[in-house]
Amino acid sequence: FETKLIHTLVFKFLPVPLFRNVTLKCLTEIAGVTVSNYEDMFITLFSQTM
Repeated sequence: FETKLIHTLVFKFLPVPLFRNVTLKCLTEIAGVTVSNYEDMFITLFSQTM
């Protein structure tokens, strides 16, 4: 959560049909992490992905 990984996945790889499924799998794994310190990042993740 302290890198630009989510931003890169959402804006660089998610729009490309070839990478879409794998990118969604990665984002799902990230969303499944239970860390209360990064609640704002989870909100950003869901907002950018939708």
